[in-house]
Amino acid sequence: MTRGGDSLVEKSVKIKEKKKDQILIHKSREPYLWSDQTKLPHNVSVFLPEAPQCPIKDTVKQKRDKEYTDRGKNRKTVQCLRIDRRIDPILYLPVTSRDRHRLIKWRMHWLPSYSLQDCRCGATAATREHYTTCSLLQHLLKNLLGAFGPIPNLVSPQQPNDHILNRLPRSEVGLTLGKWRSTWPALLYVLGEIDRLSHPADTYNYVEEPALEEALQAATSITSPFNI
Repeated sequence: MTRGGDSLVEKSVKIKEKKKDQILIHKSREPYLWSDQTKLPHNVSVFLPEAPQCPIKDTVKQKRDKEYTDRGKNRKTVQCLRIDRRIDPILYLPVTSRDRHRLIKWRMHWLPSYSLQDCRCGATAATREHYTTCSLLQHLLKNLLGAFGPIPNLVSPQQPNDHILNRLPRSEVGLTLGKWRSTWPALLYVLGEIDRLSHPADTYNYVEEPALEEALQAATSITSPFNI
């Protein structure tokens, strides 16, 4: 009986010690922030209104936002972008590869051509500003503004094309809705013509391109809008 009793006691002690070890191992694997959080008094709210939910993430975001704002003070390329920092939809909205190059080059101020070339209308070293009044581009600009609607007075160096790009929808579905069905192709036609006019005829590499409306066909099959 004694030996049997001792055996039961020993087994009971071993089981308790094993459970204790398992609890210690589990506790050691908890994140430090959670461990610190469990030490707070139960009557104190962890999620204080004035305290950031993720201090590191918020600090990085504030730093990047400040850098974006500071660069906008002396860089024209940044001054023409949105006020808020975000991924530009021109990087993923449906277009041909050639049109995407033009969109990116316009954002980088490499379109019109860099270094500046004479326009086919006769203007020398034609700038971005020239292509808002170029006589050879007026019919396409009229179509673009007719599709998009009125544009407010803009502060230099921002141009109408920049204003429209800054209001692009954030998904391909958005391009199939409302004014964007006609505005998106009209904008691409304008940039394509600026590309052509800013290069002499003997140096411009003309490539037959598919109709711009075809670039939207992939989006029409999507039925669930996201971040339009």
